[in-house]
Amino acid sequence: NGARAVSGDLLSIIPEEDGRERLYSIGNLGKNTLAVSVKKHPKGVCSNLMGQLEKGETLSAGVVNNRHFHLPKSNKEAVLIATGTGIGPFLGMIASNSPKRNLHLYWGGRTSESFGLYQPHIDEALSKNKLYRFIPAYSRVDDKKVYVQHLIKKDGGKIAKILNNGGCVMICGSIAMQREVMTELAKICSTYLKKDLSHFQNRKQIKMDCY
Repeated sequence: NGARAVSGDLLSIIPEEDGRERLYSIGNLGKNTLAVSVKKHPKGVCSNLMGQLEKGETLSAGVVNNRHFHLPKSNKEAVLIATGTGIGPFLGMIASNSPKRNLHLYWGGRTSESFGLYQPHIDEALSKNKLYRFIPAYSRVDDKKVYVQHLIKKDGGKIAKILNNGGCVMICGSIAMQREVMTELAKICSTYLKKDLSHFQNRKQIKMDCY
């Protein structure tokens, strides 16, 4: 039941072609609508299956609870970090957010055109104060490639303050991006807070769902 899926849970799809389960992070947009962002691969069995679906077609899938990647209800502030299709679960978290909680979304893509698919959701969230800040990084716009880890480093003081006040950092996207961002977060914790990153990981203030 889509209504029971919480943003951050996983959509389980098992194509008949090979019988192997694929998991995709879910954003629950409300009104029984789920958002799943999938990159289409030339030889991808499941991504091509989904890409060929027509509007109104039915897809057989299940929902896997992924509680460790739910947005904490108690946090007043959170930093959401994604690249590419990793924005999926964050679209749902933002859609259900209250203006009382500040959400900062850092998103990395190749060009501003890459963002076009998500822009209506983000623009609406900003106008309704469900999203406090949107900070994009584009890696193919000019000679100076900008990645999300560069933005995290630049905003180190702000992120340190959020962690120190009990807020959380959530990361969704590629393993390579996760590694780079975690390196910057470790430096931020050491430089600004004189603590190890593990201090905040143990308090479940750092949440990751990368692939």
